[in-house]
Amino acid sequence: MKKFGFITVLAIAGFIATPVIAQNYYDPGYFQDNTQGENAYNYGYPQNYNRPQNYGYPQNYGYYQQQVPNTPKAMSKPQNQPRPERKRRGVGTISVGADYVLGYTSFLNNDYNLGSVITGSPDYIYTTRDFDKNSNAVGANIGWRPFKNIGIEAFYTSSLKTSTKENLLSDSYFPEFATVEKESSYRAYGIDIIGYYQVNEYIELLASIGVGKYDYEADIIIKAKDVGVTPNVLRSSTQTFEDSVTAYRIGGGFQIWLSRHLAFRITGRWTQLGGDVADYITEVNMGVRYHF
Repeated sequence: MKKFGFITVLAIAGFIATPVIAQNYYDPGYFQDNTQGENAYNYGYPQNYNRPQNYGYPQNYGYYQQQVPNTPKAMSKPQNQPRPERKRRGVGTISVGADYVLGYTSFLNNDYNLGSVITGSPDYIYTTRDFDKNSNAVGANIGWRPFKNIGIEAFYTSSLKTSTKENLLSDSYFPEFATVEKESSYRAYGIDIIGYYQVNEYIELLASIGVGKYDYEADIIIKAKDVGVTPNVLRSSTQTFEDSVTAYRIGGGFQIWLSRHLAFRITGRWTQLGGDVADYITEVNMGVRYHF
């Protein structure tokens, strides 16, 4: 019973002493009863304490001055930024190229009397249609493509010389025979305007129209020889046919981009020559273009 009474006395003493100690520990007047008057909204804050605005957040903290979507991706990445357009291959560039050209020339059917080739034989009549129509050529060009769908190219083409040979036997008692060689070649230069249509990232269709200067040269070389173990040339003569015309040409094809700068191209062209020897020519070009 005495022990219980002692504990009760200590509890009462502690309850009385607590506010007294707290009053002495803190500054007197720190807490004010401001529930009335102009400071009624401080709700117990100290009188010398300026209550912050925006519920404790700094006023200059820009995060809370604007509405930001509540997603990490939207907050870290700029919104509504257009994706930069990838530069189209070849546009605005200068190019150089090389071609291998397969040609087919239609010659006019003109007859020429070349006289007596072998002693005692009739005159030799030659027809220009007998020249070799197939040709092989190499070409070079330089181009500029200022727009996506239009470009321009200057070209130069020179064919390899084609040659055929035939033997004419004497139809008289003279022991002679003749060899007739037929050689032809051409060279051309001019300019083409090229239209481009992009099928996908790597393939483009092409159409072209241009004008070129075509120079044809065809030779007939006749050599009369005697009949022997080692034939000797008795007579020789050369007949030359020349054609030089300016003509329009049209074409079409496609090109495949092998890299950012290199393209492989195949095109076909048709040219109406209308010359004295050559009528028209068709060409198939296979080559490459390098764009700087």
